Amino acid sequence: MDIAAPRLDDRDRDGLVQLCDRMVVDGLEREAPARVADARAFLTPLLASLAASPDAIWRADAVFRTLRRLGYFDLSVGRLFEGHVNAVQLIDGFGTDEQRERTVERAARGALYAVWSADDPAERLWLRDDGVLIGRKVMCSGAGEVDGAIVTAHTPRGPVLIMLDAPDMARFSVRPPWPLDGMEATNSLGFDVTGTAVHAGQVIGHPGDYLREPAFSGGIWRILAMQVGALDRLQDALATHVAARDQSGLPAQRRRLLENAIDGESAALWVGRAAMDMEAAADTDAALARVALARDVVVAAAERISARLQRGMGLGLHRTGNPVGRFLRDLNCVLRQPAPDLALDRAEPWLQRVPAAIRWAG
Repeated sequence: MDIAAPRLDDRDRDGLVQLCDRMVVDGLEREAPARVADARAFLTPLLASLAASPDAIWRADAVFRTLRRLGYFDLSVGRLFEGHVNAVQLIDGFGTDEQRERTVERAARGALYAVWSADDPAERLWLRDDGVLIGRKVMCSGAGEVDGAIVTAHTPRGPVLIMLDAPDMARFSVRPPWPLDGMEATNSLGFDVTGTAVHAGQVIGHPGDYLREPAFSGGIWRILAMQVGALDRLQDALATHVAARDQSGLPAQRRRLLENAIDGESAALWVGRAAMDMEAAADTDAALARVALARDVVVAAAERISARLQRGMGLGLHRTGNPVGRFLRDLNCVLRQPAPDLALDRAEPWLQRVPAAIRWAG
């Protein structure tokens, strides 16, 4: 059965965000999704509305604000939606007309997609010359619930993107077990792909397309947008705590709230600018440098806001079952994205080359 979804057009660029707002307000009145099936069910109307206007996935402003709101609501939900956007962008950017049309048609009915790029170090995923996959993926977000997943597979000519449908995804395992103390609701399992036959219609683009810049490294801005939403949530958590205990007159608590606001909005401005630069794609070096710098700004802001939250809320934050404590654990996991130092090192040449007076023009 098709899902009724408001169409987003150029006259209604905020439609996706407004729908997300309504969903989040309603969702906050209930318990946060504890299972990936719950998260997927929550996202279904949003997926259908996004599919109603396929070009919406390229509107950085709408995607940024939507992910910010989802990050406020629940980081596992946000991570699943981010993976869906990533997958649809890859298909739209590198796929055939038939692949694009099929993706849009299925997404309009609520289909959820994912991108699984993390290899098991002991069994990297390869596409053999005979078209058969051999190897394993790990940390496959949405395992058992997504309707399609793009996996990266190694070939002698570079990595290729392969779309697997639900029938191809039957061999999930808990090997290795989820090793982190947060983000359990993403149901990120291991996936043994060995023996899966791939036909030509499943291959998206050409070898090496996945590594094209600035999208490959710069796409992390979508994760940063989720993190910004999580910082909004932590700010509100402390403000609620202060108001409930009539501590608004305490100078220390007031200072924490003010400093949280400065850090949170500074991070949002950095990520918003990085998102706009990625959308424009006018200067790859500048876009990647700004994303790397925004990443560092968000991590630093999150660490400071988290410290103030723990000081301001005290021992109650660590009570078993405290939803703010769980949210904080999820955020600490999401913050630890790969190779932060390398990203900053790559930004330095641009900073050295471009004078500060013109660096932020435009």
